[in-house]
Amino acid sequence: CESATRTSVALIINALPTVSATVTPSSGAVCIGSNATLTGVGASTYTYTGGVTNATPFAPTTTNPLPAAPIVSDKEYCFNETAVALTATNLANHNLGWYGTNATGGTSESTAPTPLTNTVGSSTYYVSQTNIANSCESPRAAININIKALPPTPAITSNSPVCEGAALTLNTTNIAGAIYYWEGVNGFTSSSVNPTINNATSAIAGSYSLKIKFNGCVSPLSTPLVVAVNPIPAAPTVSSNSPVEEDKTLNLTASNVSGATYAWSGPNGFASLQQNPSITASLLNAGSYYATLTLNGCTSANSSPIIVVITPKSSPVFQIPNAFTPNSDGHNDVFRIVENGYVKTLTSFR
Repeated sequence: CESATRTSVALIINALPTVSATVTPSSGAVCIGSNATLTGVGASTYTYTGGVTNATPFAPTTTNPLPAAPIVSDKEYCFNETAVALTATNLANHNLGWYGTNATGGTSESTAPTPLTNTVGSSTYYVSQTNIANSCESPRAAININIKALPPTPAITSNSPVCEGAALTLNTTNIAGAIYYWEGVNGFTSSSVNPTINNATSAIAGSYSLKIKFNGCVSPLSTPLVVAVNPIPAAPTVSSNSPVEEDKTLNLTASNVSGATYAWSGPNGFASLQQNPSITASLLNAGSYYATLTLNGCTSANSSPIIVVITPKSSPVFQIPNAFTPNSDGHNDVFRIVENGYVKTLTSFR
């Protein structure tokens, strides 16, 4: 049965909203490990295919792979060595980004840093590379920097002063694994620990220095060592009062050199350190005599020899008068015996 009256019903038909949506990033493609965000405009509630709600990050279907970290190598420097900017090998169409010593966070720089070398120790620098086409950034590569200490300044000695013709020896401490760099006068160089210069001359006198290289680092230069080479003095000029009669005094004489010491040698084991020795002559003292002198530690060659002649004592000769006249007339008043000087004692018997 139908009612007698009809009630009207108002029907409102709303227009469909104009809805737009944006995706961040706009390409909808992100790097692996990142999210995209959808944002709708023109309505109050939104439903997206796949169940993603408005303005909520979601995993997009298109992802770009991250580039590999750039290729790097660790660096070593010696203390206060001049360092250069760090380097890394990046892929084509990729830019390097330097983060200093920041393993995470921080802002990358396009200019590579130069390590400081004024402190001994280790530090680490970080660098990544970014794909220019999709802005995907690689993990950071670590560059380890090691600043090594210098070897200690070497201490050096020598056997200076030396005499001409002798060997000059330079000395220092032997360090296993070290390389030695000696330098000196007239372009002298040596890599020996304790070098020797044979047949020294005045030309090698002067200043010598040493530096060593150990663990790749070179020490400071040593304090200069000044060496001296003393000349060999000339042999002395010698003389004597030869010939000398037996039991008389033999005098040996050498030319005077200030500051020198002397050494004589001769026959029958004769030796003396006097400059001008004197001896009571005997027949055994006859022969060749030599002298040397020493000055500033250097000894001369033997002098030219002097030949000493010792003459035997002569037999006494007496002159005995055969008469005398003790009459006080001043003539032949005394009985006087005269000898030739070789008689020390004359005894008369009555």
